[in-house]
Amino acid sequence: METANATTLHSLTSDNLADIQRLTGGQFSSAIEALLKKTTGNTRDLNELEESWENAVKLAMAHQPDRVADVVHIVSERLVDIKKYRAAAELLEGIDANKEAIDVYMIGDEWELA
Repeated sequence: METANATTLHSLTSDNLADIQRLTGGQFSSAIEALLKKTTGNTRDLNELEESWENAVKLAMAHQPDRVADVVHIVSERLVDIKKYRAAAELLEGIDANKEAIDVYMIGDEWELA
């Protein structure tokens, strides 16, 4: 069975969660951690970062429901750091963290959505 390492998952940018599952041998917690290791320190592609972090959220939602809130908070903070305010707020709304979502919309001058 093929197992993932951080480098393999770091380079995975597709939105295909089946590929992530295959690479991790079903070790979803490890896959989430590997996807969250992508930072502005190791890639300058902000869209790639957003995609990787959102894949971490999707994995948590599908396979680690007890981690969803924590992963969403980590990812939303990072999205705010890279000025992806709407994406961050939408993730927060998805876990009913509405006050935090409103705050993010306001930070991003998305007044009509706040």
